[in-house]
Amino acid sequence: LTPHLDRLSAEGITFTRCMSNSPLCVPARVSLMNGQLVREHGIWSNRKGGDENGPSHVRNIRDAGYHTSVIGKTHLWSTSAKGQQGLHIREMDQNLEAWGFEYRLEVNDPMLTGPMDCHYTEYLDSKGLLEAHREYIMQWVKESYWGGDPHPWNQPPAPVPEGDDIDSYIGRKSVEWLKDYQDDRPFYLQVQFTGPHDPYDGPQEYREMYDASSLDPGIMELPKEPYPLGMEGRIKRGAAIASATEEQRQQWRVNYYANVTLIDEWVGKILEALEKKEELDNTLIIFNS
Repeated sequence: LTPHLDRLSAEGITFTRCMSNSPLCVPARVSLMNGQLVREHGIWSNRKGGDENGPSHVRNIRDAGYHTSVIGKTHLWSTSAKGQQGLHIREMDQNLEAWGFEYRLEVNDPMLTGPMDCHYTEYLDSKGLLEAHREYIMQWVKESYWGGDPHPWNQPPAPVPEGDDIDSYIGRKSVEWLKDYQDDRPFYLQVQFTGPHDPYDGPQEYREMYDASSLDPGIMELPKEPYPLGMEGRIKRGAAIASATEEQRQQWRVNYYANVTLIDEWVGKILEALEKKEELDNTLIIFNS
């Protein structure tokens, strides 16, 4: 259920053959920022950040006279999967400034909101929700990344009230930014949601929009042995996923689709904010995933 993204598609241009330069997060994001192929910028994994002093379309837009802003997860710099205990994301703020962003409200990757701090964890702390959030995140990290056996169909929604999950925070801050924008310059705003990447933390009401039994469970059969390079190790680390039942796979998709619909709703609210400022027809909107 994505009525607002469907609207963008119907009223705009859909690039059906536009493929990412990398299947990994940081390399793909760096390519979007600097216009280079992975073999040119040299960032092959999520363990190394991009060169913020290299080419940057954001810096070019800023230098052309636009106000440049980013709200959400950038993932242009990297720590380890375990993060750096106690590090606040504002300590990396100079990186985003070098990329060309004048206004920066960055949040951590959900995984890193467990050991590290950012504007979102400060928000949760102010509402007395941080401890519950971190317990939820670290349980997911242990199961999914630290040698556990993931069961994504069993993952509960975020343990916070509706509207306090990380993507709602990003969407709300973006709407507020648009509402309050007063600069005479035209603006360039990147809104960077963390989902629908796991953890599948969308509120329960969004899950209830879907009937699990009606969903395609996807491919049920494993590839025949010998497995492709790297596949055998992944199967061993995710035995539950490899042997998941049809019902479990359908529920997994419900949890994923709930995050998609949540983000779609915030896309609609961003469009509404542009409409109220009478800037919708004057704004180029690009959605990528």
